[in-house]
Amino acid sequence: ELNIHELFKEIMADIRENIQESSASIKFDIKEPTLRFSKRNLRSIFYNLLSNAIKYRSPKRTPQVSISTERV
Repeated sequence: ELNIHELFKEIMADIRENIQESSASIKFDIKEPTLRFSKRNLRSIFYNLLSNAIKYRSPKRTPQVSISTERV
């Protein structure tokens, strides 16, 4: 069982410099705070999504990333 908030805190700390350099805005709407999943795999997925959103941004716009969870 993973705590989504804690996982994102770790990832945000790892890419803090990229976020600051790009002035990225990252917003969270976490309705399901926990998930049963491999931490290493989920961290890799979220890390890649966030870092790619910042890395491959349009040079003319500030990155805006929205992350949400919900039970379906």
